Amino acid sequence: MADRRSWRLSFRGSAELDGVLRWRKMMVDKYGVKVVLNTEVTAEMVEKEAPDAVVLATGSIPRRDGFSSYGYMAVMGWESPNVVIPEEIIKGEVEVGQNVVVYDPQSFHRGVGVAEKLAEEGKNVTLVIPGAYGAQNNSAMIWLALAPRLKAAGIKLVNLTLLLAINGSTLTTMNLVTQEMGQIENVDNIVIAGQNTANNALYKQIKGKVPEIHRAGDCIVPRRMDQATLEGYRAGRAL
Repeated sequence: MADRRSWRLSFRGSAELDGVLRWRKMMVDKYGVKVVLNTEVTAEMVEKEAPDAVVLATGSIPRRDGFSSYGYMAVMGWESPNVVIPEEIIKGEVEVGQNVVVYDPQSFHRGVGVAEKLAEEGKNVTLVIPGAYGAQNNSAMIWLALAPRLKAAGIKLVNLTLLLAINGSTLTTMNLVTQEMGQIENVDNIVIAGQNTANNALYKQIKGKVPEIHRAGDCIVPRRMDQATLEGYRAGRAL
């Protein structure tokens, strides 16, 4: 498994996950589970190990195209070289310019978290969200804590707005209430914090080649942590 702990908790607003990871690690240590980090499991590795059963929790992969349930379409021009995703910023894989737009159709902690991080680094940040407020798929109480922080950081909020197209440094938007078209110009980078897609490649490769196989979490379909935890529990009970 990959060691994602060092960057996953770097998103502002996700510190509560630290307690979850801490408890999981404590349980793994308690029951003597062997953990191998920074190792990608391949179909060849599974075949060589010849396990009686395999439980897959391979997670999901961030989409770059901005597809969401708000518009049911990808953002035109999402393949542009100035489009990045939050994980690339957190892991230090990309450098962004001074004027940054964060488009957050997912509306969890990734979008507002990376927007706050960039603002703290001195970037001019505009947060574009289709919803009424940021991180609304968490809870309104979280937004009550986030709103004054984002304002203090100088982040410009453009809500109830879809990002329709990217044309170089110019973005085309549409207000979901008035359907009025708009533009954001002189944008150096667009950070798309969109939906994920299931990472099910390994499942397809080993399906039918091992005596027993179970899946848990986002590798079935991206959802929330509580659902992944329940599926993991059920997989363990089934073994």
